[in-house]
Amino acid sequence: MLKIKRGSLVCMGRRSIKGQGLVLDRVRDINEYADFDLSEAFYKLYDMSHPEYFWERDRNTYHHYGEIHDLKTAISDTILSKNPDIDRALLDEFWNYNRAYSCLKGGSKVLKPKTDFCLVWWAKAPSEYTPMAVSGFKGKSLYHHTKMLKNL
Repeated sequence: MLKIKRGSLVCMGRRSIKGQGLVLDRVRDINEYADFDLSEAFYKLYDMSHPEYFWERDRNTYHHYGEIHDLKTAISDTILSKNPDIDRALLDEFWNYNRAYSCLKGGSKVLKPKTDFCLVWWAKAPSEYTPMAVSGFKGKSLYHHTKMLKNL
């Protein structure tokens, strides 16, 4: 199996329409890239079993979505103020992807946050959950968790 790297032609695995894209950049560890432990911050925001869980233990994270959004924005803003060369879209993808796929049962179980992402320019758009290609992908550069991608 070939490793995905800058310049690789890729598609999305497990899709009706796999698409075709070119990897423009790969960040293997967003924590190193940002010089900030985003994984730990993610646990503190979402993992109720974490000793430094930020919220009251009996509050469900769904009840304070706005507060979590504000904290994620503040963390990203702090990282960007220290290093303005960091891509805000990558930070946003880290938060969004991990919130969707690493948080189970409202925070009662949290999987290890994913930290490996690729910036992909899509020549042919993949599909999402329908047999139609996503119109918003074609001709755009978007970050994706690397495990979602397959070499062509």
